Amino acid sequence: NASCHFALHGCVDSTAANFLSLAEVDDSSCLPRFRGCKDSIALNFNSSATVGGSGLCEYAFAGCTDSNASNYDFSALVDDGRCERSGCTAPSALNFEPLANRDDGSCRWRVSGCTNPRALNFRTSASDETGACQVVGCMDSRAYNYAKDATLPAPCVIPPTGCTDAFALNFDSEARIDDGSCRHGGCLDEASADFDPQASIALEGACRTRLKGCTDASAYNYHSATTLDDGSCIFRGCSNSAALNYDSRVTVEDRRSCKLPKRGCTAPAALNFRADATDDDGSCVIAGCTMRWALNYNSEATSNDGSCTRPKHAKGCTDSDASNYASLAEEDDGSCAIVGCMQRARAE
Repeated sequence: NASCHFALHGCVDSTAANFLSLAEVDDSSCLPRFRGCKDSIALNFNSSATVGGSGLCEYAFAGCTDSNASNYDFSALVDDGRCERSGCTAPSALNFEPLANRDDGSCRWRVSGCTNPRALNFRTSASDETGACQVVGCMDSRAYNYAKDATLPAPCVIPPTGCTDAFALNFDSEARIDDGSCRHGGCLDEASADFDPQASIALEGACRTRLKGCTDASAYNYHSATTLDDGSCIFRGCSNSAALNYDSRVTVEDRRSCKLPKRGCTAPAALNFRADATDDDGSCVIAGCTMRWALNYNSEATSNDGSCTRPKHAKGCTDSDASNYASLAEEDDGSCAIVGCMQRARAE
């Protein structure tokens, strides 16, 4: 129906940022006016701003921000991606610069050759050593002018060689390198107390007279002056392995010295105690009271000596016909046990 009229909803507040002059019904959508930069690429962009305007936005100065670049601009706040970095841009070069975007002609390439400056064929541009350097020098390690890297011989200055040991017979005071020719004098007899392992020349009187014999102080034939043991030591003693004083070193048997174990009673309290017995044979006789009921019963006693002391008023079976008759009982306790026929004879 063309006669219908619909009210327009919107912000009816003329002071609002989104005031709609044609609106007839307020829909509560009014936004307060807030001036600010509404450009998102600006430095001071404000997403809350509702009213923009010229001069409100501040834009960063774009340029090269890399201080190592040739076109570095200290005033630039935003990098524009145009920094120029000089260097070698060839990936196969020795000095390749992966960040360089402008080749400056400084690339160095791999060159094989001799890299030793002392060599005759030294190549300044060489980067890879080939091992073919030709170095002239003395190749004798004993020389003053020895060159470790020399490959071609040259005259050597070798110091004097000889015996450098001041204690040697042929000591050479001018020698600087020992040639192993030193000769030492001394005693060469290994059995002598004066034996010198470094001596190579025997000197008269250097060795004391040696005396062979037994050097074991515990041996029968030991002599304190002996310097060389000849295996003649004599050990006297008991060689019976069953003896108490058996000695495995014995070379001369002395049976009288053997102390064999003696069997007998080893209990000092026994009547037949044997002081020299070393092995108890179970024959000990110990006198004492063997009656368990006695006041002085001795559990170690093996022979009753009649010393048992009976307790006062001893009770037990006093019937001598009973099997458990106690001769020492003074009062019958009714415990008598009499063995016999308990069935009466039947009358005929």
